[in-house]
Amino acid sequence: MAPVPLDRNFNVDKMNICSFNCDGNLADILFMPCGHRVVCSKCVLNTSLHRCPKCYQHILSAINPRGEKVEIGSNVTKSMVDEKGRKDLAESKKVFDEAEIQKIAEEAAEKAKEAAEKEKNELIRELQMKLEQLELEVYCAICMEQRCSVLFQCGHKACTECSNAARLKLCHICREPITRRTRIFT
Repeated sequence: MAPVPLDRNFNVDKMNICSFNCDGNLADILFMPCGHRVVCSKCVLNTSLHRCPKCYQHILSAINPRGEKVEIGSNVTKSMVDEKGRKDLAESKKVFDEAEIQKIAEEAAEKAKEAAEKEKNELIRELQMKLEQLELEVYCAICMEQRCSVLFQCGHKACTECSNAARLKLCHICREPITRRTRIFT
């Protein structure tokens, strides 16, 4: 392969570390036309890239420090083609088979269902607590059957039957003598 003349000089001082997981090699591959250097010579062969990881511009070519064109992902495509060279490349790019995809989807759906069920149960529990609090405020604290319709001077309430002057002389909550009963309508 003949060296390709470079319009841009390789300045080692301005090089970055490879952005892929390769033990910190220098990013020495120049992507064209953007001019970014984000990958090393080793990773460019083992990674199938179509766009620059830095600016997302389509990569037309990659050039090594010697000015030679490098085929991006050449090791990946070589390992994907079987010994006869007839294996469909699109078929071989599948990372997971259909059964694994189905299993992962089912697990995700199950987790989402469990999370929704947990959230629903928490909401129900919260609403039940609010309902109990409202019942304590609305229904008579003595019989818990009828709505409060009489207000005492201390601010506490009871139903008409339980607040009868003959039956109830002291407030059932604060034990203060009842001197005034006011009928309330709710």
